[in-house]
Amino acid sequence: TITLGDLLSEESKDLLMEVRLPSLACDGGIDPAQFELGTLKASWFDVTTSSLQSCEMVVTVERSERLPEGMEPNLQISLQRARVETVEALAEGSRLADESNFEGAREVLESCLKRLVSLVSTAQLKGDSIVSAIAQVLVADLEEAIEGTRDVDVYRTRGSKSMRMKEACRSAQKCDFTSPSSLLPEDEDEEVTRFKSGSARQRQSKALSPSYP
Repeated sequence: TITLGDLLSEESKDLLMEVRLPSLACDGGIDPAQFELGTLKASWFDVTTSSLQSCEMVVTVERSERLPEGMEPNLQISLQRARVETVEALAEGSRLADESNFEGAREVLESCLKRLVSLVSTAQLKGDSIVSAIAQVLVADLEEAIEGTRDVDVYRTRGSKSMRMKEACRSAQKCDFTSPSSLLPEDEDEEVTRFKSGSARQRQSKALSPSYP
């Protein structure tokens, strides 16, 4: 069971699920084109009708003996996987830095950063400016975290707080709020602007917060 909490108008959440599939025999009597994973159920309170609503659907996946030619990863799914991996890297980096293992923390963060840079390059190659732009925000998060684990003084004064704030925000996708369309740059997608605005508020909050040795 996954609880999402309240959702504002036009707000969305991305749920990334990892599924293990059993091997199938060719004569197993199961149609590989419609392999059933399970049933997805959702329930919510509809404020427009002041009533509880629910729906469910059977989730299926097409399976074959070999991968189709030209098959490529879905960039939107790759982006959400990168977001989750960034959250995990920030959490592990914080844990190692708390133990004064700053070199180990940077190694974890840099490993995740390399995968994100690769995603940015792929998205740009495919012409997906939205995935590219959001992935670059995650790149900036990791670069700032790497700088924040440079040494014990930097980590204590700003790195620790910054990493934990980013971890919480990226995990819950609660780092931003919808901006009026009239305030958006003409050449920038609203989702990208919200993602950036969340990071900007974090930086402003950090700048206004006192630092302690």
